[in-house]
Amino acid sequence: MADICRKPAIAGLTEDLVNLATPQYRQLLARLRRAHLLLVPDPERPDFIDAHPLIREHFRKRLQEEQPTAWREANSRLFDYYRRFAREFPDNVEEMEPLFQAMKCGCRAGRETDALHDVYLRRIMRGEEYFAGYKLGSLNPLLAVLSHFFEDGDWTLPIGDEQPDRQGLSREDQLTVLTHAGCFLTATQSYAAPEVGRVFAFAETLCQGDAELFPVIRGLWVYRLVRADLDEADWRARRLFEIAGESGASGQLVEAHLAMGMTAVYRGDFTVGREHLQACLELYDPIDHHINAFKYGNDPKATSLAFDGYSAWMMGYPEFAVARCNEALKQAESVGHAFTIALMLFVLAMLHQAIGDVESTRNYADRLITYCKRQGSSHFLSQGMVFRAWAEFKMGGGKPAVDKMYAALKQHLETGAIVTHSHHAATLAEALAAIGSYEQALDLIRRGLQMIADHGDRRWLAELHRVHGDLLAAKPDPEPEAALDAYNRSLGVARAQNAKSFELRTLVRMARLLAGSDGEQEAIASLSRTFAAFEEGHDTADLKEAEALLRAHNLRLTEAAQATR
Repeated sequence: MADICRKPAIAGLTEDLVNLATPQYRQLLARLRRAHLLLVPDPERPDFIDAHPLIREHFRKRLQEEQPTAWREANSRLFDYYRRFAREFPDNVEEMEPLFQAMKCGCRAGRETDALHDVYLRRIMRGEEYFAGYKLGSLNPLLAVLSHFFEDGDWTLPIGDEQPDRQGLSREDQLTVLTHAGCFLTATQSYAAPEVGRVFAFAETLCQGDAELFPVIRGLWVYRLVRADLDEADWRARRLFEIAGESGASGQLVEAHLAMGMTAVYRGDFTVGREHLQACLELYDPIDHHINAFKYGNDPKATSLAFDGYSAWMMGYPEFAVARCNEALKQAESVGHAFTIALMLFVLAMLHQAIGDVESTRNYADRLITYCKRQGSSHFLSQGMVFRAWAEFKMGGGKPAVDKMYAALKQHLETGAIVTHSHHAATLAEALAAIGSYEQALDLIRRGLQMIADHGDRRWLAELHRVHGDLLAAKPDPEPEAALDAYNRSLGVARAQNAKSFELRTLVRMARLLAGSDGEQEAIASLSRTFAAFEEGHDTADLKEAEALLRAHNLRLTEAAQATR
């Protein structure tokens, strides 16, 4: 109050207060409390003055509309007060609150440039540390204060510097708040949230030169990738690679190889994808590049390790895959980047689900759900719920668990993320078949295959064809020839992608389907060759199943040979 009531008086607001003696001031407060315009003082903070939120809002609106000059000057004084009151560099969210208040008052006062540079960038984010955003994990409060830099909270309308009665933001400053908002919206909502796409698309229109373009294209690349717009994502990744190649900046090259690698993996080109991911890992320097997590939204080393590991599982290296993904989680935790940690927990849950380790899948799903709730991140929360429901089903949860899978998958699609749908469609279809809902399962697979055809996320294409074959073979009115066609399509895709894990699964099903027929021996021979190509992972569910089938077949041959002697 002292700052508001100091001389000179704010015209139309504090003329009657600047010369008010202390007894008169206290009498005034007492009258306002009796009229219920102020709250009863807190005994622990007797000097603290507050009002009911509705009363605050009523008089705020009146002052802003009827006396805008007084409104701005009062907020300017509050901005200066909160800047002085706050610790220079707070260490926790509670200590940050005065700086958050300063941001709000500064923008209301029309002092956006001061609020951005002196409070937000210097003291809240601490420059390149991105301190509050990721070290403290206070993303939702940051989004709330960043919204004051935008007209009516519209993330595509940053306040410019054209208005005579306010500082506004320069073009460069608008780019800064847009890219920060895009990263924080990604972490709290989804990679694929429509607001994320709009923020980065508008930011792109402000860019002048490749240096400004790079972080914006990086945001648009991952937005398109997770929405399964793979052609656009590929174009964005190649543009990143072009900019990084011309600049020679190692931080950009790390991100460009990550983008090229992940895009190739999502398109089903695991060999090329892993080459780029390996290049990213070779370039990564912990001193120079740990900041990339906070600049671009994910730690490039952890992300490369995780997707290299997951691709290695597809290519037939399950033990390497688990070790790689465990290393990725340790890297994310060492950097301390919350959204990357959530991504690593997601990949580990998906990997252990693929391997068939139900207990580990449930454990990582539970950790992911707990972590996302604590961090306020919705993108991976729904993913964790799908994995946990699948684990519950595998542990005997029956139809209620399948219903949970359906609900969680629907919730995830509502985030705009399409890119993992084919994976979840395959596991959900298998669960539906297990409870006898074959038509529902078949419809889900058909829609999943169409989605792949429309969008280009081919990572799980072989698996969807394999599950399609399983459903056609097992339904009450089986179609063995159609099932065999689906298996052959699965094999064609898996072999083209060098996805030996999917090839093995399909060959096991094909051998069972052809048991006792003329094609059995060829199917067993193909399975035997593929099984022999695995150098590790022989204690995983898929390899155990393949080995048991081969042994049973060999035993039958032995018994048949003995019977003819």
